Amino acid sequence: MLRLMIPSNFDYCSANLRDKIQYWLHKQNWKHSHLALATGIQKSAISYLMNGERKFTVEQLDKVTQALGFEKGEFYSDFGYELLDEKTGQYKLAKCSTFIKEIAVLGKFDILNRLTNNLLECSPKYVKVLFDSAEELYEKKEYKAAEPLYKTTSTEVRNRQDYKLSLSIYKQFMIARKSMLEDNDGVKTCKDLMLKLTDYLELLPIEDKLEAYIEVIVFYNLIEDYQNTLRYAERLISLIEDLLIDIERNKLNKTIIKEYENEARMYKGFAFKGLEKYQESLNEIQKYSSFNDNYQRFAIGNECLVKLLMGEWCNSNKYLDNSMNEKKRSILLPVILEAGIKHSNYDEITRYLSNNEGILDQIEHDNTSIGLKHKLITYQYIAVYYLNTGHDEQGINYLLKSMKLACHFQNEIRFKKCWLLFTNNSHLATQEQKELFNHIVETNI
Repeated sequence: MLRLMIPSNFDYCSANLRDKIQYWLHKQNWKHSHLALATGIQKSAISYLMNGERKFTVEQLDKVTQALGFEKGEFYSDFGYELLDEKTGQYKLAKCSTFIKEIAVLGKFDILNRLTNNLLECSPKYVKVLFDSAEELYEKKEYKAAEPLYKTTSTEVRNRQDYKLSLSIYKQFMIARKSMLEDNDGVKTCKDLMLKLTDYLELLPIEDKLEAYIEVIVFYNLIEDYQNTLRYAERLISLIEDLLIDIERNKLNKTIIKEYENEARMYKGFAFKGLEKYQESLNEIQKYSSFNDNYQRFAIGNECLVKLLMGEWCNSNKYLDNSMNEKKRSILLPVILEAGIKHSNYDEITRYLSNNEGILDQIEHDNTSIGLKHKLITYQYIAVYYLNTGHDEQGINYLLKSMKLACHFQNEIRFKKCWLLFTNNSHLATQEQKELFNHIVETNI
């Protein structure tokens, strides 16, 4: 141990925790009494710690680090020895858990990886420490910190029936989905995790299972995979019907369970609408309309949109009258466009655009995930509208924008439709537009 002086050949990088602290004490001409005063730790305790008679806690090390003028975590790479039990030589579970959460929150993932590898080499039982730490971090909304712990848990747990495995996969999907919604990126990662999650849905605890089903349904709807939206909505409704048969034994709140059912029915209605099965969509809307006031409002709006797609144009004003929210006008635009093109009623599209000047700009600046979905649909149909009304350059430009967004969402159906539409109208495109089209195709196939 270094105590009175620092030798000239002192190798700081290979020094242990106590020697590094002593090095900085020496640099500042501090004794243990100075460190005790600066940290609030008793002088006798400092002496025991520095002599190696006691192990540092994370809290004590943080106080020492701050007193020496360093940022939190400066000495964490040398903390591994402090986690060992002096008598058994085994890692202390509670102390490991505290340290794991600290280094994860600080983003010191190199230290985290080394520690988790060491823990798992000692015993598989330490997986529970990683999982429990991840759960605590997730509850505190420290999602980036929790993610690698869930990932390690899902890799290390071998028993498919172990709740830690299914929950870890579910939470990884939720973290990826949250990141996707905030950053408008990572659709592929999110989709891959969701596909993995679908294999474990039935193994989740019931409360998590219901919520996971909803999240899967919502994601499929977002990327316009309406067959799978319908598939999982129907599965969830069937699951809930089974739960309601013996609600008391399952110890579940009936009102909450019914809300999950009606949420699933609403997305089932969206799926039928996307599949152009409009009467089936109206049937589902009728089923959830009477659940409560909120769902009644949803039902009125969604019924208007479906009937609009069926060619009943009076429903556009009825939809807007149902809400004073200005965003309703931008939500309505892709439906107006789709319905107008579907029923060859371009006058209605022209009238709506004329009465809502600047609406395309409003949609242009909505970069939320749901906003991007509306933008994708809007761009595709506005392209068709412009191409059929003699505005060729504008039409091609919006078509190219739609192709980019289709790539973003990995929406193969819309991408292929735009590809075919461009090919059929390529004689109207400028050389620059043709080059951009080739670039989009080459980089996304």
